Amino acid sequence: DLGKRQLKFIPLPMLHWPDSMASYMPEEQLLFSNDAFGQHICTTKRFDDENDLSDLIYEAEKYYANIIMPFGKIVVKALEKCRSIPLKMIAPSHGVVWRSHIQDIFTKYDQWANGINDPKVVIAYDSMWGSTEQMARRILDGVAASGATGRLYKMSTSERSEVVRDILTCAGLLIGSPTLQNGMMPTMGALLTYLKGLRPANKLGAAFGAYGWGGGAQTALEEMMKSAGIKLEEPGLTLKWVPDKAELDQCFAFGLAFGQRTLASLREK
Repeated sequence: DLGKRQLKFIPLPMLHWPDSMASYMPEEQLLFSNDAFGQHICTTKRFDDENDLSDLIYEAEKYYANIIMPFGKIVVKALEKCRSIPLKMIAPSHGVVWRSHIQDIFTKYDQWANGINDPKVVIAYDSMWGSTEQMARRILDGVAASGATGRLYKMSTSERSEVVRDILTCAGLLIGSPTLQNGMMPTMGALLTYLKGLRPANKLGAAFGAYGWGGGAQTALEEMMKSAGIKLEEPGLTLKWVPDKAELDQCFAFGLAFGQRTLASLREK
């Protein structure tokens, strides 16, 4: 009891700390939501309707993907609690205050928490001498030919948090690396270790890459993808040395088939 106003505490454990909770002020119908519904954004425009909604959703998606993603089942229960109380504003610990687009962010959290994916394939790779990069670009052409949306990221030049934002809503994930010391490139190991903690939901996956003297990257990639909860339904693709035209055609066919399988998996749901 604060005098003219009261605060009611709503436990939200693991969003994203064990002791997390929200505070509700019934007189103002205001929810202080802690980490939930946050964005890593700094602006003098403190309310959602003072900002471009697409920018806010983008930042909220990035925040969710990199911080809240592992706790989808808990988010579903938290949304039930939030929807059970009258709300005029939501003030998260990070980012702007929601007042005009509360239902919009609720809808997005529903999608993200339940693993509802877009017809999209993310291709994340790194390359040493360019062979795996040639493969990745031709695989992207095949994915596009299937009708799926393709996103291509070279991890040595891409921001990991941005890549993970895209992975949150992709239905298919292709990971590529050349072989380095019988394993994968360090950049790919970093991404997959990060994904293992985030546990992205409902993803089809496959590995690809080139090698010279001896392979090993594809096996290492597949093992780490499995440990991150990614379902490997496609055989991977490994090529030796620099791909020739016939092998690049093989990459196109690989991307086309994977894109088709990805779209089919969405129809099955």
